[in-house]
Amino acid sequence: MKKIICLLVPLILLCSCGKKSEVKPILTGISFEAEIVYYNENYSCQCDISGEGVLTAKITEPEILKDFTLRVSKDTITADYLGITYTPTENNMPFSGVVDSFYKAIGECVERELTATFSNNQYTVKGDKESLGYTLYLSPTGLPQKLLLPDERFSVNFYNVTIEKGK
Repeated sequence: MKKIICLLVPLILLCSCGKKSEVKPILTGISFEAEIVYYNENYSCQCDISGEGVLTAKITEPEILKDFTLRVSKDTITADYLGITYTPTENNMPFSGVVDSFYKAIGECVERELTATFSNNQYTVKGDKESLGYTLYLSPTGLPQKLLLPDERFSVNFYNVTIEKGK
């Protein structure tokens, strides 16, 4: 009987040590495809977030906006389309509002070094009301899967998320 108990105790300890209760979000140095729903509009983008935290989003759909590219950093938003580059002084471009909100939510996770917690079979990071009140869902490895705002004005689904080489 003692032998069985001696074998079970290490097994129980090993099993309980393998379960993660939190994960660190990986949100810089990544590239991904994004499906964005902004109110009733749908957009597909090819995106990356550099190691320095610069978000680049190149629209692939709808066709009329194909190749429209936004670069968002802490200080600036730059738009490129059909060879024309525009840097607004204020956030006054229709699509930049959603990309800017997306960037702010991701930026907060990076700046505050937030840790995701495990609940309801997924990892989540929740922002407070001052920070858009977003919910970010993560894979078990910490890569983003979905970003939601509470008023449902937009959601972002992440696909084919990869960590850039050398990051």
